[in-house]
Amino acid sequence: MPTKKRFLLSTLLLAALLVYLVAAAVIAFVIYQPPSTATSAWLPALLWSLPVAAILGLAVLLVHIRQQRMVLYPLTELGHAIVQIASNADTRERLVADEHSLSYELATQINRLLDVLEGEHFAAENEKSRLLQVLDSVSDAVFQIDANGVVRYMNPAVKELLEHSPHDLLRKPIEDCMMLIDDMHQKQISNPAYRCLTVQEALADRTGLSIVLDNGKRKHVRVSATPLFDMTGLITGCLLQVRDTSETSVLQQQLTSTTRFDNATGLPNREEFISRIEKVASKTSRGEMIAVLSIDVDHFAMVNDGAGRAAGDELLSQLGALFYVHVDMSDEVARIGTDEFGIMLTAESAQRATAIAESLIKAANEFRFKWEGKSWQISLSIGVAVCEKQHQGDAAGLIVAADAALQLAKLKGGGRYVVHSNDDPLLAEHTDTLKLYTDVTQALELERFSLYFQGIFALKALGEMRHIEILLRMLDAENRPVPPDLFVPVAERYGLAVHVDRWVISHTFEFFAKHPQVLAQLDMISVNLSGASISDENTPQFIVSELDRHKLKGDKFCIEFTETAAIANVDAARALSHELRRFGFSFALDDFGTGMASFSYLKNFDVDYLKIDGSFVRHLHNDKMDHAIVKAFSDIAASIPLKTIAEFVENEPILDVLETMGITYAQGFHLHKPTPLEKLILSDHR
Repeated sequence: MPTKKRFLLSTLLLAALLVYLVAAAVIAFVIYQPPSTATSAWLPALLWSLPVAAILGLAVLLVHIRQQRMVLYPLTELGHAIVQIASNADTRERLVADEHSLSYELATQINRLLDVLEGEHFAAENEKSRLLQVLDSVSDAVFQIDANGVVRYMNPAVKELLEHSPHDLLRKPIEDCMMLIDDMHQKQISNPAYRCLTVQEALADRTGLSIVLDNGKRKHVRVSATPLFDMTGLITGCLLQVRDTSETSVLQQQLTSTTRFDNATGLPNREEFISRIEKVASKTSRGEMIAVLSIDVDHFAMVNDGAGRAAGDELLSQLGALFYVHVDMSDEVARIGTDEFGIMLTAESAQRATAIAESLIKAANEFRFKWEGKSWQISLSIGVAVCEKQHQGDAAGLIVAADAALQLAKLKGGGRYVVHSNDDPLLAEHTDTLKLYTDVTQALELERFSLYFQGIFALKALGEMRHIEILLRMLDAENRPVPPDLFVPVAERYGLAVHVDRWVISHTFEFFAKHPQVLAQLDMISVNLSGASISDENTPQFIVSELDRHKLKGDKFCIEFTETAAIANVDAARALSHELRRFGFSFALDDFGTGMASFSYLKNFDVDYLKIDGSFVRHLHNDKMDHAIVKAFSDIAASIPLKTIAEFVENEPILDVLETMGITYAQGFHLHKPTPLEKLILSDHR
């Protein structure tokens, strides 16, 4: 009922009640009052009391009317207005009250509160609009999901990701909108949004996932989830961010293909060949054999140098195709060296391996390589190593044995094969490589490696050592030192270089984490990486994880790789540099000048230091050619600009010449000999 009607009705009812009470009192008095001679005495009093009662009743009525008009009616109207504003959720409406009413001040205070709420609402709407604009501009697909896992909002990128309009996905469970597949196990997984809602914590980027679209198409994605909370701390949902990484995955696969396959022949390279042997060897079957053929193309240099590199590549490509004709589909053919091939055979007996070796030699003798009107006859030298699967310790060891047999075949004049046998006295003379391989594997297992360092000195401050290079030393089974130029090539050739590099990195970081006072006194610490580590896609992740594990920063460390390794892995070297620079690492190109077309490749690498190979430095003080070459290197580096480091500085005259050329740093026995890293703790760096 309207407020005014209620007011009138209540007033009339109160007036009627007063009249009724007065009339009732008079009637009751007249009827029940016994006759008395004293009537004449109280009758006048009665007549006077009735007007007084009427006046008091009228006063009560007037007070009621005023209360209704001044208090109850305005408050009731005010209450209705507040309810109306609340139901409309419109903070722009205001209360209206008579300035003479008691509710005026209350209405004024409420209107002020509404002003504040309107300002906050306007700011919140602006912030919401800004956030929506940000989400709409984000290239990643973003889903807002409530506490029940139901989609409440999607940005426009969802349409591009799912390749259909996202509007029909609103108010549906997220699992109905997107099917996630674990790429490794090829099975559907629960959406990370559910785990985020359960643990109420942010879930970092998860990779190795794919989504399956309605049309059957698959896309590689990276997924992360962030919980959303209200002001009381209760979870209200989460934001699910999905990034399409399909293009990145394709590039990564191409990079992996580049680093694990030979460009000239398309065949697996040495690292991939070893990996495939290990996979086959792990699937043991009693009585089954594994055989490795190590094949060298005799006199390959006559074609490669005489007709050019393109002719050499074409010859290798044709030979690779020829080898495939003589092996089964389950066998593997790889290019494992400049003029070397490797073949892995799974055979019922050793006779199959020797039979294939004979057929390859015969086929090569009948083969004629033709190039630009010229023809070359080809011959092969082959080493054969055979082993039962269950007795096979590792793939690289089998290749080492095949290589030893190959060397003997070449010593016998080539064009033949030799089967490895521990009982062959002639073959025993060529097993030094196998022993070195064993020494390296045991050094990794038994901690027979040790770290040394050599100072690198600024030519303008020769008395102070602020830059060092970490060096590696190894002991054999009899605890005798093994020169690095013997064990390092073996480690690189037989797939151990990555393990050795990681040992060095891990132990270097561990040392400086334990001795921060030593680290603080150095400007730069150089650590070497092999070509195998450069091409290993997991190397950046390993280095960063070790850096984090030891709570170090990368700005004190410099990664060195040789020019030859960088040229062989151009794309991988660039990717490595790009990734680690984000953590502050510097880079040095080692042994510069030894590779082909050094100057043309220099612009391809993002490095900070150029280390000039010692073969040009050792005699530059008395060799005009070396002097001119080093001066050219210095001038080119200065124009880029790069800092230069001259290696093999072995006497004072060399140092004097380097100072005149503007070389930045010098390194060599004349300045500092390799020293165990532990002694750096006691050194004053001078």
